[in-house]
Amino acid sequence: MMIENSKNINTAPVTTGGGDVHIGDNFYKTLEYRDLKQRIEDLQELVASATDIDKKLKHSKRLNEAQKTLDDFVADVKRLAESFTKIELNTERLRLAKAYFDAGQYKEAKAVLDSEQIAKEVKALKAEEKDLQTKTAQNKQYLTDKANEYLILAQLTAIDFDNPKRFEETKQYFENSIEAAAFFENVFIYAHFLQEKNQFNEAIAYYEIALGLANDGGEKAMTFNNLANLHSDKNDYWPIFVQGLF
Repeated sequence: MMIENSKNINTAPVTTGGGDVHIGDNFYKTLEYRDLKQRIEDLQELVASATDIDKKLKHSKRLNEAQKTLDDFVADVKRLAESFTKIELNTERLRLAKAYFDAGQYKEAKAVLDSEQIAKEVKALKAEEKDLQTKTAQNKQYLTDKANEYLILAQLTAIDFDNPKRFEETKQYFENSIEAAAFFENVFIYAHFLQEKNQFNEAIAYYEIALGLANDGGEKAMTFNNLANLHSDKNDYWPIFVQGLF
């Protein structure tokens, strides 16, 4: 690709996911571009003036290499321009690098993106991320603990026969447990409680949730068995094919 005195380069569209963007005229502002152009022109003169075939071939080879370098340079700049259109410029460094790039000051753009400083910030962010992950894991465990407390409270309330609101409070505590952290045990026990109280439709809904939370085939089998009994109690025909599911 020859780019002699061409203005097609600085207006050539770069196809991106967001549409066509135009590369600025920064090619013609760069020392890199001018150096490559000058090298090509010098080699073209050497090729034209060479009378010795070996020297002409040697200069031609160097000319082709220089031209390829220039082509690669242009292609790389196009890709870089496209990257700038696709990423979010959420840091001052990126915005400044983009400004330098648009002005054709590539070395200045590179200098703005201080690798050592970026590395320090990445290290700090990674440490913060690790702390957050630890805190998230701790919070998950704490919520599971609260769910277990509500689960036991619900079961204790279920056998508090002196409590006139025993059923309503038991349901509420089960639901509080599941809201804190849903896992197979509390969902299955609640579904079974509802089944025993003839709350069939609600029981079915929670058994189905329990199936999704089951950790092994045994838990799935137990859930399917209770569902089958529940549908039998309802005199429902429940065609269920569970082969291979547990």
